Amino acid sequence: REQAAVALRDAGVVAVAAPSFARIFFRNAVNIGLPVLECDIPCRDGDQVTFDLEEGWIETGGIRRPVGPLSPRMRAILAAGGLVPFLCGERR
Repeated sequence: REQAAVALRDAGVVAVAAPSFARIFFRNAVNIGLPVLECDIPCRDGDQVTFDLEEGWIETGGIRRPVGPLSPRMRAILAAGGLVPFLCGERR
């Protein structure tokens, strides 16, 4: 069920931004270490996009918008590279 998120990650996508996500996609993406940013920001192909998960923002074309909040645990899972690396790190 996580093939969509895995395909994006394996294609070189480093994060996905959209106004909303299906819950299953959201969790699968976080579980494989792919950041998902809930926001409404206009962008086109080729735009440079920057984001900060800790501070909770995304920026493109000089426009900065807040992103939907991620819990500290979700940010820790993403920082570890996904759920499995996160859990392996917790066991040490």
